[in-house]
Amino acid sequence: MSVANQLARIERACDVRQLRLITPRSGPIDLRDVIRYHVQGIARSDLDGRAVLAFSVSGREHGALWFARFELASGRLAPEARVDTVVRTQLPHPGGMQASGQLLAVACEGDKGYARVEIYDFEDLREPRDTLVLNNSLKEGVSQLTRSAAGWLTFAEASPGEYLLFVGGRSFAQREGWFYRYRPHAATRWEFLGPFTGMADGAWGPQSGAAMVRANAESALEMVTFGGKGPNGKDAYRTRVRCFGIDTALPYKLLHQPPVLSFPGAKLKADLKERFEPNVRWGSTAFMDGDALLTYFTARNPRPDANEDHVLRIAEVRCRA
Repeated sequence: MSVANQLARIERACDVRQLRLITPRSGPIDLRDVIRYHVQGIARSDLDGRAVLAFSVSGREHGALWFARFELASGRLAPEARVDTVVRTQLPHPGGMQASGQLLAVACEGDKGYARVEIYDFEDLREPRDTLVLNNSLKEGVSQLTRSAAGWLTFAEASPGEYLLFVGGRSFAQREGWFYRYRPHAATRWEFLGPFTGMADGAWGPQSGAAMVRANAESALEMVTFGGKGPNGKDAYRTRVRCFGIDTALPYKLLHQPPVLSFPGAKLKADLKERFEPNVRWGSTAFMDGDALLTYFTARNPRPDANEDHVLRIAEVRCRA
């Protein structure tokens, strides 16, 4: 079943599971001062029979990445896990991110004319194994020369040893973004493929996150996006989840594939109302579990529970069997 068809089925009848992440209360970011940070991104990769979930957390001086391993029971995530690794980022605002196999790509926004994309290896998280700095030295377009940004990215292995990276730029990526090819073992690891300047018909709009997925092993990569603002600026924070095909003939294009899964939607709203209220500004991602499309949404901040643990709520949404 295509990714777009699965989104349509999710809106008609979805299965929502509530997950809990026990988070650290001190470290690079102190959770006792909740005004200074928020959870921005989430990514999943299945390795060695367990699901590794990564989270990006914004701070004032530095950001942080949290990593947790959720056990898999009968193919489904265990309902709870604890953060077992914390990594501090150089820039204060790590944003949307995506994992592909062993590698995790993280977009880190900059506020002084540059931003970074950091590549981590799940086998060794002590520091990024590679970094792409976005600044005016790359000469990649007028918009990038004015001020770089990297609110979120998509990252997936397009062919063996070769990854496709799309970085969403300023203003929720509604008017700019950049495509790259990444080859970890090549002499020239990063290759700029071209800019993205939105769509004249307004089908793109502001986006707060995205992920590249395949419907199956033989399918082409598609992009699932999480955005707000309907036509003409209406419904500014009404979440829209959509699917775009990727036309790799240069310049790269994104082709909208209906439907639009919206929050609130009639059935989806009823399924989520008591357990979770998704919002476009919370971390979100898409992940293919076999041939099933999953979407994840996180709360903006962890909250203390009765045991005085700080708990981040995560909603896993899939179409109902």
